Amino acid sequence: MEFKSVLKINGASQEFIEAPQLIKTARRDIVLLHDYETEIGTYEWAGLTFKNTISFKVTSEDCLKEYMLGTLDTLVEVINSWWIEETKNNFRGDEEFNFKHYLIFFEDYGCYEFIAENVVNDINLIKNLPIHQTKITLGD
Repeated sequence: MEFKSVLKINGASQEFIEAPQLIKTARRDIVLLHDYETEIGTYEWAGLTFKNTISFKVTSEDCLKEYMLGTLDTLVEVINSWWIEETKNNFRGDEEFNFKHYLIFFEDYGCYEFIAENVVNDINLIKNLPIHQTKITLGD
């Protein structure tokens, strides 16, 4: 499997105090939040906003594939993704299919994958979102 590195997160997932959180907005965006330790030892939230997300999944550490381990704390775009091809074949949307497959692995929390138009390294976007936000709760 081929990857294109997009960005490395602030901090390290093995230092997370809380589990990553997913927030789905009314505009089909999904925000992946994670905490990180600052240089002065306090914790703050950072995150990634996946724009116009049409599919996502979370794979627990118990079920990880070997290629996922290489994406520890680094968001990558999956090149020639079978999941993109499968989704494209089933796509019934009105817009042109311009989506990408993104993947990131957090130690102790698993692998998070998204099919979205793009990703923005900014959680400030959620401050101005429509009121209809849904926190996505994952099973333990």
